[in-house]
Amino acid sequence: MQFTFDGEFYKVTRITGVSYNFLAVSFGENSNGLLDIKSLKINDKEKESIFEKSVKEQVLLGLNEINNELETNYKVEKIQFVVSDTPSDIIYRNLIKEIVKYIENKKSSLDSI
Repeated sequence: MQFTFDGEFYKVTRITGVSYNFLAVSFGENSNGLLDIKSLKINDKEKESIFEKSVKEQVLLGLNEINNELETNYKVEKIQFVVSDTPSDIIYRNLIKEIVKYIENKKSSLDSI
């Protein structure tokens, strides 16, 4: 997995053999409960294999699980994903968990300096 942060979005890319997935999330207060979700296309000829509803459900489920596990309170405001990624019923649930773990590990390493 490869992680990046562009100042707004935490991004993770996972490529294993012929499977590939991308998830970008922006965290914030999300006080109104609305979530901005954007599907990305690499080119105009791509066929949709992943849909917003499924990604949103998986991300929110995974975020709830990791918040409970780590006793954190992350809230997602924005989600981005690629519509032609490899379909999976659990991959985005796992990717959001990995993003939060990545952030928490970075915080821990900074705290020890």
